[in-house]
Amino acid sequence: MKKLTKLTFAILAFTLLFTACSKNDDDIPPQNKKLAKVIYRQNVNSTKVLNYKYDSDGRLIQIDLDDTTMPFIKFNYINKDQIGRIEFPSNDMSFDYTYTGNSPLPNSIYIEEGSHHATADITFIDGNLNFKTFDIDRTLTAVNTTDRSFKSIIDGLSSFQFFYDHTKKNGLGNQKALNIPIALTGNIETLYLLQLNTQVINSIQLSNGNTQTLELEFEYDTEGYITKTKDGKIEYFYQ
Repeated sequence: MKKLTKLTFAILAFTLLFTACSKNDDDIPPQNKKLAKVIYRQNVNSTKVLNYKYDSDGRLIQIDLDDTTMPFIKFNYINKDQIGRIEFPSNDMSFDYTYTGNSPLPNSIYIEEGSHHATADITFIDGNLNFKTFDIDRTLTAVNTTDRSFKSIIDGLSSFQFFYDHTKKNGLGNQKALNIPIALTGNIETLYLLQLNTQVINSIQLSNGNTQTLELEFEYDTEGYITKTKDGKIEYFYQ
């Protein structure tokens, strides 16, 4: 499961060289609009259009790419506050979670990637959420069980610390069931580019012997929703 377990600095460094600003505040503003589309201009020859789909309860259930009929990501729910399965169909990869009662945190994970699969218990000790398989040792640090936020993802010897702008909005502020399960997949690039968190992600500090910070600088509409990066590579649209 090497492509699953490796959180590559190379991909992030190549695709996410942006400049940024960072703000902090304790209050997350209410978010009434939903993120509907992201356009990502990776380079002059590659533009990706990703469309967000929601169910009748307003939960994010799918993200599609314009240039393929296969969903990019699918989310299946156990109930309104618990995601039971995340699928990456184009990579033939999926993550299944179980919970104890109405716990906000999963207690086990089942991973499939092609013909490979692994099962592990997820432990929550001193604010850190961790699971281990034969080739994965992944931890979310400083997990808050109320808003389901976290500080960093540690994958083996690599650490990814997230920084948020709590004063701005990304149209996913009501999707707190998403935060922990998508982070446990370890897909850093997807988290960052597609803003798959209830809070606006504006930078990530990568540490793996050396330290590198990948940053975004956003433009906003009059309601405080991010609309694009200032370099124009990523645009965000709402419904």
